Amino acid sequence: MIYAEIAINNNARTGFIYHISRDLEEKIQPGHMVRVSIRTAQEAGIVVRLTEEAPDFKTKPVLEILDPQPVLTRTQLELHTANLKRVMI
Repeated sequence: MIYAEIAINNNARTGFIYHISRDLEEKIQPGHMVRVSIRTAQEAGIVVRLTEEAPDFKTKPVLEILDPQPVLTRTQLELHTANLKRVMI
């Protein structure tokens, strides 16, 4: 199974981990805007990274890809990650 770290527009300094259903595995990539459920709401988020490493907690699925093309480039995602690391120091 593949998992995705999703950045959601909130005050969290880390992403949230979701699993990717088989029908989205071949389509989803870093930079895609997706819809996920968080608590009882549905939110848009950006796929920051993909991994096959399973977390040690139960995950929810990515519900859908909202745009067929990634909305952020790899360079923009790297800048986002670097900024988060700098803020957390």
